[in-house]
Amino acid sequence: MPDQFHIQDLWRPALEILILAVMIYYVFRFLRGTRGWPVVIGFVVVLLALALVTTLLKLQVLRWLLVTFSGIFSPWRC
Repeated sequence: MPDQFHIQDLWRPALEILILAVMIYYVFRFLRGTRGWPVVIGFVVVLLALALVTTLLKLQVLRWLLVTFSGIFSPWRC
């Protein structure tokens, strides 16, 4: 039965999420007390604002650049 629920299919994604969450937590914890923290916050705010503006104003080229640029930073491309 292919529709059956298998617990064996859930452990890998759960493990990946757990590892990623721990890594993000320790990176943020490390940066929180440094002078680099405002830079990280500013970078995230600018990227979110730019993504919002490109979506609201339907700026196709800028949106394509953001999507392509974000793909460069991802270690694994699907």
